[in-house]
Amino acid sequence: MARLSLNAVSKSFGDKTVVDNLSLTIEPGQFVALLGPSGCGKSTILRMLAGFETVSAGDIQHGDQCLSSTKFHLPTEERNFGMVFQSYALWPHMTVMENVGYPLKIQKVDRQNYHRRVQDALDIVQLNDFKDRLPSQLSGGQRQRVALARSLVTEPDVILFDEPLANLDRHLRESMEITFREFHRRTGATMVYVTHDQAEAMALANQIAVLKDGQLMQWSTPEDLYAQPSHEWVANFIGQGSILHCQSVIGNQLLTSTDVIGLLYDQTGQDGRMLVRPQHVDLSATSNMLQGTVRECIFRGERYDIFLELENGDTLHAYHTEPLTIGSTHQ
Repeated sequence: MARLSLNAVSKSFGDKTVVDNLSLTIEPGQFVALLGPSGCGKSTILRMLAGFETVSAGDIQHGDQCLSSTKFHLPTEERNFGMVFQSYALWPHMTVMENVGYPLKIQKVDRQNYHRRVQDALDIVQLNDFKDRLPSQLSGGQRQRVALARSLVTEPDVILFDEPLANLDRHLRESMEITFREFHRRTGATMVYVTHDQAEAMALANQIAVLKDGQLMQWSTPEDLYAQPSHEWVANFIGQGSILHCQSVIGNQLLTSTDVIGLLYDQTGQDGRMLVRPQHVDLSATSNMLQGTVRECIFRGERYDIFLELENGDTLHAYHTEPLTIGSTHQ
């Protein structure tokens, strides 16, 4: 396997730039998520990686090989990349085995290798018992696993995923997340996964590119992205949390709860911003000096989501084990 690099890549359609000067380096075996709201350019990036779209500027390299530049474009069929679509794209008249083996049939792989590679792919996604069924006889999750096996059977260098779980219900998505993690562990393949669901990206990927309006906002591990967002927009987009107005403060300091409350209440300069995650708010503490009025209380099963309006008008999100009365005041 080789490193996959996007170097100052841009893509425009007419006067509209949908990917703007993007640079990413994806190491062999990484599981990378391209994350962002609809229209941020993530699917276009995937299509350029797959070879479905040319680049308007920059270049894409796979190891020492140029895949795409303004002067050269390697066709999709010569890239040895697998792709899993949102719609599964299975042949309805073919069995599971025939669907999985179809790329090998196109490549005219000999019979012995054909059966071995199809069998190996079916074993990885645990569908060997369903190999003689038609797609109409499978559940949504099983169809997605057929698409996974088909992408794997050609032994690709990179596997690309275009929002593969978007059409599944919540319970099935969670089940398929486990399947994808196991799939990655078993194969060790390099994977690039497009999604607009931040929870999905955080659960699956070991490196995430957060995109907005075609630009890279942050390129980090899920842990760093959550704990140290580089931009206020990223802080709002990733995870639950509240952005509060406060006094400006130099970064990378260890602050006590007293320090934090002091920054929030100091009115001499409210040009700073502070990210507070709900799990860090203790509504049962007796020493709190911060006062807020409960504006919303939502039952989530294992907890209640509490939204309080602070005296300066900011909204503070907190978790609590018991319901709080809307309109009540808490410190």
